[in-house]
Amino acid sequence: AHLTLVNNSQRQMNVKIMKNGNIKSLHKVIEISSYKSYTVCFKESGTYFTKTKALFKGKEPICKKKSIF
Repeated sequence: AHLTLVNNSQRQMNVKIMKNGNIKSLHKVIEISSYKSYTVCFKESGTYFTKTKALFKGKEPICKKKSIF
């Protein structure tokens, strides 16, 4: 499976992709510049979620957690 993350903002995005299970494990850490995208490939099945922090100098960071599949 593939997942494409798109950053349509002026903020720098730091994204952690985590695998959900008995023990939550880090799958990948990605930095996406403003107005760029990044595609992640998954070789293992399972339930994953993202933890995203969007940063912009002089403003408060925006943090979100979202299940992806």
